[in-house]
Amino acid sequence: MLYREAQLSDLPELERVRFAVRENVLRTPDLVTPAHYEDYLTRRGRGWVATLPDGHTVTGFAIADLQGHSIWALFVDPAYDRQGIGKQLHRRMLDWYFGQTTETVWLSTAPGTRAEEFYRRQGWQDAGRTSSGEVRFEMTAEQWQHHYLEVIKTHTWPLPTNSIYELLDFVRRRPAMYTGRASCSHLNACIHGVRLSRPGPVDIYSAAPNEPDFNTFWDWTAWRLGFGDSVSGWVYMIEEQRKDPEEALLLFYQLLDEFRGLRPRTLAQVAYDPAWAASAPYYHFYRHRNKRRKPLPTTLTIEEVLPTRSYVQFYARRGEVILAAWSGDTVDQAQERAQQVLGVPLDSWQILEEF
Repeated sequence: MLYREAQLSDLPELERVRFAVRENVLRTPDLVTPAHYEDYLTRRGRGWVATLPDGHTVTGFAIADLQGHSIWALFVDPAYDRQGIGKQLHRRMLDWYFGQTTETVWLSTAPGTRAEEFYRRQGWQDAGRTSSGEVRFEMTAEQWQHHYLEVIKTHTWPLPTNSIYELLDFVRRRPAMYTGRASCSHLNACIHGVRLSRPGPVDIYSAAPNEPDFNTFWDWTAWRLGFGDSVSGWVYMIEEQRKDPEEALLLFYQLLDEFRGLRPRTLAQVAYDPAWAASAPYYHFYRHRNKRRKPLPTTLTIEEVLPTRSYVQFYARRGEVILAAWSGDTVDQAQERAQQVLGVPLDSWQILEEF
């Protein structure tokens, strides 16, 4: 996703996203006009948008009202939720707001919604109810600074680490966030950076109790993929098998599980019906986000992620090739993601095992 300040030319897209949301629905659309958006963006405050790589299709937006010391809008297109878009917009908005003033900021949202849970997780404090029955939240400058520091601590890399596998397991769920791009080359550069940053003589490749020595992964990969030798390195060998960087990284983790003797359980599966793609708004972005068109998958599976077993991933496969993967904390969450991304009906899954 791309993030930038909102412009007046974005107004049609902002209205489209606002009317697409399933919570905090605008019951009377005429009450919020383009003139209101223009006023909040240019006179009362400032706004931000998340867009697809085309720079125009808005997937979420946020607007802060500096005059009223409130958050006027924070909405994400349901087709793109659970991708961290709301968090990114929220952080940019509050960083800007508290860069302008130390006045407490407030917002309101419908009770019992995911939006209410989101704001509580972001550090907002319950300040009672509005006259219309919505939950009123407030945030002080000190509270925002404290929350931001806690988030940094929570997402700090687990260093120093003595195990390459601890590092790889940590990166696996969000590789693009931690390495800059979901690719074997970026992951390898990250690994080298961590090795160089390690104090002392411990080699993270070999210091992993009850795990295979990662120094032998090169030779094992050459044997597994049918190369005559391993001098080119595991990155080259894997990227020779998959020209798409994301597919290559997924193959790496597939091979790594096999190398470590891990056999993830398949929790649910479904044969993909190409007709489902027509009802998936996100699918068109998924298919065209790279210059190389991704084909439709033939099967989808939801699998536990070993060795942590703390989350699941759903994989879009075509034959033996994993085209893409998305993470979820539960099987239900992974099924909802599959519905949003690829239009898979929730009742179409065959449940094989409990998570």
